[in-house]
Amino acid sequence: MLGRNLEVERAEAEEKIMTNQTKNEENYNKHRRKAKEYKVGQYVMISNVDSTSGANKKLIPKYRGPYQIKTKLPNDRYVVTDIPGFQQTQIPYDSILDVTRLTPYDSN
Repeated sequence: MLGRNLEVERAEAEEKIMTNQTKNEENYNKHRRKAKEYKVGQYVMISNVDSTSGANKKLIPKYRGPYQIKTKLPNDRYVVTDIPGFQQTQIPYDSILDVTRLTPYDSN
C-alpha cells in the first residue's frame, strides 16, 4: 500500500513539473525576438572584437567587412567567406559565425 502511494505521488509530481516547465517556456518565448535570417550570397559585416592592447577603443571600427554568406547552418549559424575577387588579407577568410555577430551590409 505504501509503495503504491509513492508511485502515485511521483506520477503527480512529474505531471506538475511538466506543466510548469511548459508554462515557463511559453512565458519566456513570448518576449523573445526571432533571430535575423540571411540569404546565401548576401553581404554582411562582422562585429569587430579587436583586442589590440594600447589602442583606443573609440577609434577601432565596430564592424569589419563586407563578407559574403556561403551557407546556412542549423541553430542560427552561417559560414562567412571573403567576397570573390575582394580578399582583404593574404589568408582567405572562412569562418562559422553566430547570427548575433552579423549585421547586413549597406553599400551606401
